[in-house]
Amino acid sequence: MSLRSQIAGDVGTVFLEAGGFKETVSYLPAGVTSGEKDIDAIVEPTIEPFGGGSGFDSDMAPGLQDGAIIYANEDDIANPSYGDTITQGSNVWRVRQISRQEGMLLLYCITGERMN
Repeated sequence: MSLRSQIAGDVGTVFLEAGGFKETVSYLPAGVTSGEKDIDAIVEPTIEPFGGGSGFDSDMAPGLQDGAIIYANEDDIANPSYGDTITQGSNVWRVRQISRQEGMLLLYCITGERMN
C-alpha cells in the first residue's frame, strides 16, 4: 500500500472520526431546493481578508469577508460544484472553489454572493 492510498484511507478514520474535529453539516447541490444530505465535515472559518485596517470598509460589501474552508470526505459528495450550499448551524456557506487532496475535498466557501 502506498503512502498516498494510506492517507486517502485515513480521511474517514483519522480526520473525520468520532470525537475529533468533525461535525455534522447539511449539504445541498446548487439548483436543488430540498433534500439536504447530512455529511461529516471540518469547518474552518477564514480570517477576514477585507477590513481590519486594510483600507477597505467591510460594511461596503457584506458577506465578502465571511468565509470558510470546509473539509469533507470525497466519497460523501459525488459531484461538488460552484454554488452548492453547506449549512452549519445558522451559517449557510456557498461553495466558490473546490480542491481535492488525497481523498479529501476542500471546499472554499463564502456566506454571501459576491457583488458584481
